[in-house]
Amino acid sequence: MNTHQKLLAESEQQYKLLFDENPFPAWVYDSKTLRFLNVNQSAIDFYGYTRDEFLSMTIKDLRNEEESIKLMKFIEEHGEHPPMHAGLWQHKKKDGSSAHVEITSQHIYFMGVQAVLVVINDSTERINADKKAKYINERYAYVAKATNDAIWDWNLLTNEIYWNDSFYTLFGYKPEKVSDIVSSWSNHIHEEDRERVLKSIRKEINNRDSTLWQDEYRYMKANGDIAYVIDRGYIIYDENKKPVRMIGAMQDITALKDAEQKIKKINIELEKRVTERTLQLEAVNKELESFSYVVSHDLKAPIRTIISYCELMRRSLEKDLKPEDREYMQFMVGSARKMTTLIDALLSFSKTGKKSIQLTEINTNKIIEKIIEEQKKNYPLHHVDVVLHKLPSIIADEVLIDQVFINLISNAFKYSSKKENIFVEIGGEEKEFEYYFYIKDKGAGFDMKYAKNLFQAFSRLHPEEEFEGAGIGLATVKQIIEKHGGKIWAEANINKGASFYFTIAKQISVS
Repeated sequence: MNTHQKLLAESEQQYKLLFDENPFPAWVYDSKTLRFLNVNQSAIDFYGYTRDEFLSMTIKDLRNEEESIKLMKFIEEHGEHPPMHAGLWQHKKKDGSSAHVEITSQHIYFMGVQAVLVVINDSTERINADKKAKYINERYAYVAKATNDAIWDWNLLTNEIYWNDSFYTLFGYKPEKVSDIVSSWSNHIHEEDRERVLKSIRKEINNRDSTLWQDEYRYMKANGDIAYVIDRGYIIYDENKKPVRMIGAMQDITALKDAEQKIKKINIELEKRVTERTLQLEAVNKELESFSYVVSHDLKAPIRTIISYCELMRRSLEKDLKPEDREYMQFMVGSARKMTTLIDALLSFSKTGKKSIQLTEINTNKIIEKIIEEQKKNYPLHHVDVVLHKLPSIIADEVLIDQVFINLISNAFKYSSKKENIFVEIGGEEKEFEYYFYIKDKGAGFDMKYAKNLFQAFSRLHPEEEFEGAGIGLATVKQIIEKHGGKIWAEANINKGASFYFTIAKQISVS
């Protein structure tokens, strides 16, 4: 082999090493036709085209329409001798995906024609990372502008701190007068809070397992006023778990603190009023107890005396009494006995209001069946038809609930007694937060325009001569139901009957 052949072989070997074996995609294209003249294996692997496909293409085929226009302007500007560093381009692969590449080129002669050698550096990951970083920085900047909080960014390595515009708005400092050193922040912490706050933030920074810090303190404004702030920070570490950065936000909670102080003051005043009212109620209760004693003993005693002396007079003067005198005396005794009944009803109503609730499970069907049997005995001459549906068991005061059903069921019988047939329907169901019951009859009913007076003490919608009673029963029923967290209402038509509905809460306060 002669020297020329030897040099040619060495040159080919060097070309093979520099081009064919190059780990970066590379090709040679005709500077006039822009057709590919040669392409290495790295380019084939990167773009996905075969060697034959490449050699049938031009460099325009690797670009979309926008990039092709950009390429032709570039060639027009630089001619057949492009600069070595041709900049950043966007190429398309065979599968349709895009790649951002940096191009390095060199003008050469290849196979007897003017050509350009191109080496490709894939910058897709870097470009995407730069875009993401730019997006994150823009988003951070927008958030910093949008929020009313004072956002800060503290470089723990240089001790520099950055503030957003809200810091200057909240605390009144001029940007040009605030140093970018962190001491410009710490120096304005209230002197009574400063040591505690700095100690707490250093503790979290030095704790390699901690990422969050939070504290509440007083901060001095530019005008000398004190602002109450809550400050939160997030600690960022490098790959060696060394704290390098801290990002956080100060929130002015002065208005909240003022509101808390006002609420605290109001609560103190309310507690004072509650104490005063409690004492007043205790005094009233003592007076009511005294009144109850007077009513039950001092008031009933002379009534009993009147009844007794009337009976004695009637017996001693039996032969001498005229019919009208006997009638007057019976009226006096009846009125006195009615007064006793009213006093007993009033005392019962008073005791019901003061009675504390004793909760227990109640089988409502069982107690109602007993009440119905007792009522039937009171009306032996009537045809009685009672429809009792399956009722829910409830948690309530059994004595008081028994009193509710006795009053309502006995009323249903009583106000139906003027008719030959007595019909009563009793039903109920369990709901999400309460128990619901109803008692219906087909008796005398009442005019709904007087319904608002129905549950008032001593309020009667029927004459006493027609239906006897003290007029305290429904008031007592309402009182008991309300003690059980429920409500009661009624619907009726004259001579067509009445329906009473009531609820009992599932959660009952026993106070």
